[in-house]
Amino acid sequence: MLLAMNYSLLRPITMALPGDLAKDDNLVILTALFWTMRIVGVFTALLISVALSVEMIYLVSLGVLVVSFVLVLPVLRLSSERLKQKVHLEIGGSGPGNADAKNP
Repeated sequence: MLLAMNYSLLRPITMALPGDLAKDDNLVILTALFWTMRIVGVFTALLISVALSVEMIYLVSLGVLVVSFVLVLPVLRLSSERLKQKVHLEIGGSGPGNADAKNP
C-alpha cells in the first residue's frame, strides 16, 4: 500500500520536474539523470533490504530521508527562474559556445 501511495503521489511530480527545471537544450540530459537516480535508488533499496533486518531498514530509510531533506532545503528556497539558471549552468555549461550563460 505504501508503494502504491508513493507512486501515485510522487510520479506526477517527478515526471514534470525535469521539464520545469530544464531549458530545451538540456532537457534530455536532466531527464536521463532523474531516471538514472531513480533506478539507482530502487536497486540500492533492494540490496539494503536483503542485508538488513526490517527495523534497520526503517532506520536507514529515515536517515536517508533526513539527509535528503537537509541537502534539498537550500534548493527549495530558490526562485524557479534562479533554479533554472543554476541547472542550465551546471548541465549546459558556461563555456565559450554558450553565449546566454550568466554568472551565478
